[in-house]
Amino acid sequence: MKTQTINPEISQGNRLFYNELFRALEKESGLLGELLKNYELQREALIKNDLQGFVKNLEEQQILVWEADASEKTRKALLENRFPERAIEDLTLTDILESAPDDIKRALREQQNRMKDLIRKVNLYRDTNRRLIQKSLEMLNYRIKLLTQWGERFYNQNGDSENEVPKLVNKQV
Repeated sequence: MKTQTINPEISQGNRLFYNELFRALEKESGLLGELLKNYELQREALIKNDLQGFVKNLEEQQILVWEADASEKTRKALLENRFPERAIEDLTLTDILESAPDDIKRALREQQNRMKDLIRKVNLYRDTNRRLIQKSLEMLNYRIKLLTQWGERFYNQNGDSENEVPKLVNKQV
């Protein structure tokens, strides 16, 4: 529910605001693109069971998330300065687009669509990677269970054999 519409006059100051907003969104969009590539590399590392590659990508991902947070704070500060009477959480890009000059409106709308697409893809990769990790953990737990069961039945705590190891083929006739 809108409490107040955004209708700033189209002046040089307003044009400057919209240009700064575009640059901020462009930076966030670039970071989302890098994050998407990072998730793609994580998925490849998961599929190849490349733990070092996966950990490296996780570290890079953390840096990208920090950069995205900083960029978002910059954008929010820009919006707070421009619309001090509005709660930033309630202010959408669609609301802001209503009062933008037509040439900037098109560019902002394209940026908005690009970001929506990138966010959708990032979420898809994140969810896929999460499922791959879960399946890997299940497989590891299964293998550990098999190994520990085998070890419990045939070896004592010192590693010495307690029982005769069963043979697949009995040579006694």
